[in-house]
Amino acid sequence: MQKKLFDKLQNFNALELIYDYWMDQGGLVQAMNLICLRFQNRREIPELTALYRLDTSPLLPLSDLLWGYIQDEQHTVSLHRRVHEYDHEYGLTLIGKAVPNVRAIDSRSGFLEAFHTLLHKCALYYVKSDDTTYIADGLPVLNALKEVNILLAQGNHNAYRNLTFTARHENIVQQFLLAQPEMDRFLGGRAMVPYAEPWQGAVETIRGIMGWGNVSIRHFHNLATFGELILLSVRYGNWSVVIDPNQAANWANAFRNEIMQYIHSYRAVTGVDLSADTVGLREEHFMQPSVLIQRRMTNARSNGNGRTTAGSRVSLAN
Repeated sequence: MQKKLFDKLQNFNALELIYDYWMDQGGLVQAMNLICLRFQNRREIPELTALYRLDTSPLLPLSDLLWGYIQDEQHTVSLHRRVHEYDHEYGLTLIGKAVPNVRAIDSRSGFLEAFHTLLHKCALYYVKSDDTTYIADGLPVLNALKEVNILLAQGNHNAYRNLTFTARHENIVQQFLLAQPEMDRFLGGRAMVPYAEPWQGAVETIRGIMGWGNVSIRHFHNLATFGELILLSVRYGNWSVVIDPNQAANWANAFRNEIMQYIHSYRAVTGVDLSADTVGLREEHFMQPSVLIQRRMTNARSNGNGRTTAGSRVSLAN
């Protein structure tokens, strides 16, 4: 028993569920579910006719891989559990026909405001620190770090470790399947577009077929990757006892690239700029990302850039 506890302390969970949240928002799980439905010859929604010629060869690996994935689907983390854990850890929500109404006992409703305030304070600090005639004060960043740190600690209970690890494992499997060369041949992605990872082309193609907005999956991947790095550095720092603003300034400088990349991709996905040089953030800066994404999808459809309802984007999530 002591050895098991020691192993957990030594090999701590260096993962954040915000990665899976942004993958959900980007449509990774939903794209995989559409492909699985087509593989099973199930026409759940009219748009699946666009995948009519998605025929896997029994002589190639993808057929067996999809068969095993579908057979084990009953053991995957359900959308219901993921949504409730997003709310427990970060107070974040999803929007869609299949998304359950969250009736949570413990919701981190103040996290989004605290996190975006931290990013905003960092952006303002960078502007001041780049001015060589001015000594930037790291105290606002330190105070914001303390707020985010305590909120992350409050959500670090119950299913935090097991659900986060399991959800990441399932994301990696889905990315592996979508990265198969056979998948790219059937979906017919854009060969000349430089993607950071091979699975992104398949998701991008599905997003275009289903009309899930015109924002690239690369921005959702950036939000997932950089958001996780930022939150891990805040979660495992002992910020509650730090009183030296220089330590917060050093943290901001060390994670400057990740923070500014996150801010840039967040603006691309939601249309909200967290680096705006204002005294205080407005209400839209603290709105749920899912609401802002749905708003942009609605605008895209009204301009003729989308074909489906916003709800169908997550209606097939497991």
